[in-house]
Amino acid sequence: MTATAPIADPHVFRQRRGIGRLLQHRSYNEYIWAYIFLAPAIVAFALFLVYPAIQSVIYSLQSFTVLRLDKPFVGLANYQTLLSDPIWWKAVVNTLVYTAATVPFTIGMALLIRSC
Repeated sequence: MTATAPIADPHVFRQRRGIGRLLQHRSYNEYIWAYIFLAPAIVAFALFLVYPAIQSVIYSLQSFTVLRLDKPFVGLANYQTLLSDPIWWKAVVNTLVYTAATVPFTIGMALLIRSC
C-alpha cells in the first residue's frame, strides 16, 4: 500500500516565497509608514552630522583658507604640522587636566544632589 502526498495548492506555494509573502503581509504597510516617519530624522542626521563630518575630513587633507578659492591637496601634511607643534600639545595637556579635574567633581556633585 503506497500513500500519495496531497497535491499542494499552487496559490499557497506562491504566497510563501520571498518578497511576495512580504507584499501580501498586512504589516508591509507598517514598514512603509515607518520609513515615511523616519525619513525626516534620517535627512536631518545626514544633513547636520554626516555631511559636516565628511567635509571636515576633506578639509583636513587640503590647504584650506576661507578667502582662497583654490584648495590644493596636501594629504597628511596638516597632521604632521599639528603633531610637531608644541602649542597644540600644550592645549591637549590642558584639556586632559581640565577634564580630569572637572568630570569627577561634576559627577560627584550630581550624585550627591540626587541622593538628597
